[in-house]
Amino acid sequence: MPTFHCLMTIILSNSLDKCVSVKLAIELDGQQHYTKEGMTYDTERSAVLAGYGIKVVRFRNQDVINDFNRICKQIADLL
Repeated sequence: MPTFHCLMTIILSNSLDKCVSVKLAIELDGQQHYTKEGMTYDTERSAVLAGYGIKVVRFRNQDVINDFNRICKQIADLL
């Protein structure tokens, strides 16, 4: 089973330049992102990034664990 570290290594080593050039931020969200405070913080941060023209794409940690290939394809499609 792939790990989050593995996913980030793939993204950073293969796609970082593309993520920067297309202004894409990829977020992997764990449980803390689904609390009231977490959702408020994420909304505020996403708004700041949007102000710089950066699109934020979020994936649940569980989705990455359960369907790694689909998540990688979705990221690749955005690049």
